[in-house]
Amino acid sequence: MSAYRDAPPGPLACPRCRKPLPPLEVAACTHACGTWVSALVAGEVLTEVDRRPDPVTRWWRVRAPCPVCTDKMRLYGEDPGLLQGCAVHGYFVDGDTVVYTDLARGVDLTSLAELIESPALNAERARLRALEAEHDREMADQPRQREQAARERAAITAATAKRAFTEKLRTALCFPSGPGNAALLAEQLVALIEKVVELEERIRKLEASR
Repeated sequence: MSAYRDAPPGPLACPRCRKPLPPLEVAACTHACGTWVSALVAGEVLTEVDRRPDPVTRWWRVRAPCPVCTDKMRLYGEDPGLLQGCAVHGYFVDGDTVVYTDLARGVDLTSLAELIESPALNAERARLRALEAEHDREMADQPRQREQAARERAAITAATAKRAFTEKLRTALCFPSGPGNAALLAEQLVALIEKVVELEERIRKLEASR
């Protein structure tokens, strides 16, 4: 079910402690971990700066999962008011970060509830539904992309093995002749023939899987 139906979404899990969040568009964790702000009302509760993607790679920051889609959230805002968010579903502001964001002003829940019930957010609902549909299509397409990538890696491996085999064959055919080398040359040729059979079988399986 879409997160952007007319009624507020059901209880979600806090990205930090995994305890249920209140079923509100702006939901403070009951264990004081932070506050979840749904994407639907984020424009009313957070500033444009708060919702601006952070361009800096901060590898030391543990990225929590979005409580709706479970994708790893990315960083938004500016230091020290960095918060985490999912562009499709919402933002999570850690408890010690709230003071550095527009949430510090407080939220008029009565006015917000009236806004949610009004048609004023219909355009935003439509935009978020479109984003959610695109996200779902990308997630559904991931197994096919992984399968294609696996086939490409296997093809590269087979090509590399084929080149190595060709080089070994060239070396064997140039092997110096003589009584002491005949047995070794025959042994190498048998091994190379077996490798050819193996490579042909792998190539056949790759072509069959396409």
